[in-house]
Amino acid sequence: MKYCSQCGQQLPDEARFCGACGVATPELKEASATAMEPETLFAVPAAMDSKETGPGTGLDTPLQPSTPPNTGKQQGKGPHRGIKRTALIGSIMAFVLVAGGFWGWWSHGTEARVQAKLDLAVKYLSENKFKEAILAYNDAIKIDPKEVKAYQGLAKTYTLQGKYDEAKATYERGVAAVSPEDKLLLRLGLAGMYIDKGDLQEAERYFQGIIDENKTCVAAYQGLAMVYQQQGDKDKARAILEQGVKENAGDYRAYNALARFNANSGEQDKALANIVKSFEDIPAT
Repeated sequence: MKYCSQCGQQLPDEARFCGACGVATPELKEASATAMEPETLFAVPAAMDSKETGPGTGLDTPLQPSTPPNTGKQQGKGPHRGIKRTALIGSIMAFVLVAGGFWGWWSHGTEARVQAKLDLAVKYLSENKFKEAILAYNDAIKIDPKEVKAYQGLAKTYTLQGKYDEAKATYERGVAAVSPEDKLLLRLGLAGMYIDKGDLQEAERYFQGIIDENKTCVAAYQGLAMVYQQQGDKDKARAILEQGVKENAGDYRAYNALARFNANSGEQDKALANIVKSFEDIPAT
């Protein structure tokens, strides 16, 4: 009587393959050693649709490297430990691959569904179907509560209808939900809504608050300058744009904003100088 070198199963003397795990017996291995390639750590059987073992079934290649004869009495090793371990590893790998593919598909599918709703909302807005557009934007938010474009579109739709309270609530709801890098976009939108509403004092307060917290936000300087211009105070508008250039000397957008103000004010030389400066400060790519 002899034992399988792989799983420790007791074998008849004439057996060429283990009936439990399919590994070749030591005698067969020795006979073919000169013709075999070096064994791999994990050899995959060619066929698994038969319960028989032997040549032609795909079970004549060991699943793991050969180990000394194991009777099943060694500490911590049962007769089928090798099979169970291989099956467990295969199950884990299969789960990882399937789970990775699933989440990749789900992420891509979510983006596509959100974009479809956003496109539908824009279509409705172009047809002045505000109710339908609001439903589409809300559907996009339900699919992805962090989608900043959905909050922007929904709030602007309310603004177009003169529903400023609903617009304000939408911007604030979005600020609480979106990622940190997108919060600023919604805060700027809320400040701009007050310009549309005609509440310049509130718009000034919101834009100034953004500048106090983030001096690199060029759009806030532009928005505040717009507020001052509508209030009829060009000196304050020029001053805030110049402050924006000072705080953002390497940002061409700050120079462009000041150049547009200069041009609208008839200051062509200053406008040209700031345009030239904006080209000088464009970062190299």
